[in-house]
Amino acid sequence: MNENMSIKSDAQLISDYLKSGNQEPLEILIKKYLKPVYNFAYRLSAIQKRPRILRRKSL
Repeated sequence: MNENMSIKSDAQLISDYLKSGNQEPLEILIKKYLKPVYNFAYRLSAIQKRPRILRRKSL
């Protein structure tokens, strides 16, 4: 990974990717946000399932 890539803002990385088509800036963003997005989606799916589970148990 290019050292300059790691200190650029997210907006600059996106701009670099769109201008050049180089995948490296996109890979940096994916690595940065993959775990937080996954954790958010996991918690959201658990919250949405909870009311259905409670309804089934109450019947």
